[in-house]
Amino acid sequence: MQIRGPHLKLVGPSQPGIADKVDPASASCAPDAGKPTVPTEGYVPSAALTQLTELAKEQAEIRPEIVSAVVERLQLGLYATQASADQTADALLRARD
Repeated sequence: MQIRGPHLKLVGPSQPGIADKVDPASASCAPDAGKPTVPTEGYVPSAALTQLTELAKEQAEIRPEIVSAVVERLQLGLYATQASADQTADALLRARD
């Protein structure tokens, strides 16, 4: 599949099935740090996107039904496995960074 456009430069494989590595910083289409990468002038979100955004904003940060479900799983011992302990330890160690 090829994507073509007046502002796009061919970067990457010239033949199907051959993958060339390209440094994004050296490509002429690399974004400038000071410029937005997508033009936003005149952009108007669709009604559906606006509705979904508003619904997401109304959602509570902490959802009691999810907390209740996790408490129930804890009480049933569903998280009392070695794999769960390993994942928890890994998450705690990564969170320290």
